[in-house]
Amino acid sequence: MRIHRFLGTVISALVLGLAGPGAAGVAAPFPADAHIDRVVVNPGGDASTTAAVSFRGMGRDGAVEIDPPYGNARTEPATAVLRHGQLPAELDPFSGTGEHFSAVLGGLRPGVTYRYRPVVDGRPGAWAEFSTATESAEPFSFLYFGDAQNSLTDVWPKVTRHAFAHAPEAALIVQPGDQVDLPNIDHEWADFFTGLHGQTATRPYLSAPGNHELMLDPMLREHRAHFEYPYNGHPDFPETTYFVDYQGVRFVTLHANYMGLEQQNAWLDSVLTENPHQWAVVVFHQPVWSVAQRRADPVHNHAFRATLEHHDVDLVLTGHDHGYGRGHSAEREAGSGFHDGPVYVSAVSGGKYYSVDTAGDPWRKFGGVRVRTAGGLSTFQHVEVEGCRLTFEAIVGHSSSEATLPLVEGDVLDEFEIDKCGQGKRVTG
Repeated sequence: MRIHRFLGTVISALVLGLAGPGAAGVAAPFPADAHIDRVVVNPGGDASTTAAVSFRGMGRDGAVEIDPPYGNARTEPATAVLRHGQLPAELDPFSGTGEHFSAVLGGLRPGVTYRYRPVVDGRPGAWAEFSTATESAEPFSFLYFGDAQNSLTDVWPKVTRHAFAHAPEAALIVQPGDQVDLPNIDHEWADFFTGLHGQTATRPYLSAPGNHELMLDPMLREHRAHFEYPYNGHPDFPETTYFVDYQGVRFVTLHANYMGLEQQNAWLDSVLTENPHQWAVVVFHQPVWSVAQRRADPVHNHAFRATLEHHDVDLVLTGHDHGYGRGHSAEREAGSGFHDGPVYVSAVSGGKYYSVDTAGDPWRKFGGVRVRTAGGLSTFQHVEVEGCRLTFEAIVGHSSSEATLPLVEGDVLDEFEIDKCGQGKRVTG
């Protein structure tokens, strides 16, 4: 695929008062249109005033029409900057030529629900809605999924279905890469998005690239064609390093795939130094401590851990090892049953698993303390942020024959709380 950015191509978003077909609520599915699919809302760097809409369609010219809030006649200033990507016809499920479009919507108002629809060659798709973040640190929750990658037509959609039923109020979706196994096989992207049940059209989606997004695609053209992330990251890693400020939380995403780690770490340090919020969540693919027996790899521990600890990041969300693991640095243990430092979590949401070492504590080798681990279980994670408290729960969405714990769908695998309401931080659970 070739990505072409047409500089200076700006289309004003149209403000329409007409009722469109297929209008959907914030949590309702967004069905694929006959000529438009893979609709994704991505948050801007300031998620209270900026968002992006990416979609794929049959045609050459795209735009996004955006409606003001119901009952409000004001016209919101918003522009659509188009990015086109050419899909090989033989891989395109439209049986023709598909184009990827991304529209950056600026000048939005905080805490407002907007109705929008993508348009290709003058033909509109279905209406959907998304909400901007509030300016202040209002309570919200988000869903964190591990690697999808495999079993995209059975395990992955089952896990996500459980997640959206469990947390219908979740404002964001977060994922640390390996969305598909081979990015150049287009039906894998189709299965990945089908498994998200249209929720990316109504809930802002935030992701990091995994090593499988790089397979036969070292420039990440397929990955970048499907999403439009803020250009506020390291200049050598545009759209794959970025940060998003959302209601009192700074989300920071890294590329982390064994390239430019020193440069990314310096950028991470600067972004965390300038964080104006109480909370910080860092997302990248390879874990700081390995979950799987055969994948012990201290590279990312050495690359990022000192910076993550120095800035006392709250959550470090990763994937890659196809198992579940949660822990912290040994030096941050502050008493019996609690610690005061970053929490490191790795998870899987697809159907591919690696063996985990359930005996002893292999994290100790590289200075860590493992609190919880499991293999053969696909989970989703629900994270709630409310004032000075953050709660985290990992819930089983699929239990395989390889499961190391006797848990079934809907069981809680892990849970903990981060409390900043007193002196300093206290992590319990």
